[in-house]
Amino acid sequence: MKTLVPLSPSISLGVPSRLPCLTLPLLLVTIAMLLLLLSITSSTFADSATWKMSPATGDWNHAANWTPPTIPNGPAETATFASSNTTAVSVSEDTEVDTVTFNPGAAAFTISTSGPALTISGNGVVNNSGIEQNFAAALAPGLIQFTNSATAGDATYTQTGVGGSGTITQFFDTSNAGAATFINQGGGFSDG
Repeated sequence: MKTLVPLSPSISLGVPSRLPCLTLPLLLVTIAMLLLLLSITSSTFADSATWKMSPATGDWNHAANWTPPTIPNGPAETATFASSNTTAVSVSEDTEVDTVTFNPGAAAFTISTSGPALTISGNGVVNNSGIEQNFAAALAPGLIQFTNSATAGDATYTQTGVGGSGTITQFFDTSNAGAATFINQGGGFSDG
C-alpha cells in the first residue's frame, strides 16, 4: 500500500506506508501462537484411542486396531472400548494407561495378558457399558497392576497359573479393588 505525497501541485511521489512493517511481525507472532497451541493439543491427547469396530487383529499393541491409529500406552493415556466385532484383546507388550473406559453399549470384552504387564495408573477401569467386562492374567508371568489411585472398577479379573507358576494382580499406593470380582485359578493378587 502506497501513500501519495504531493511534491508540488503537478508532481507526486509514491511512498510506502508503515502499515506493512507492522503487519509482518504481527503475522509471525500469530503463526507462532497457533503452532504452539496445536503442539499442546496434540501432545495432550497423543496416544489416547478407541478400539475399532472391526480391528485388524485382537492385539492391543497394534496401532491399526485403534482410532486414531495409535497405541494407548502412557501414564496419561485412555483406552476406550465401545461396540466391536473383536472382543478378545491381548496385551503383547508392557503397557500402561491412566484409564480403561467401556462406553455405553460396549460389547463384553476380555482383555488379557500372558507375559507382559498391563498397568493402570490413574483413574482405573470405568465401566459405563452396563455389562460385565473381564480382565485376565493368563499364563505366567501375566501381570495386571493398579498404581496411584486407580480403581479396578466393577470388572471381573481372572488369574490363571500353570504348573505352579502363578499370574498376579497387584495394587500399589492408594489404588483399590473397587467393586471388582477376582477369580483365582492358580494365580494371585497382592496389595503391593
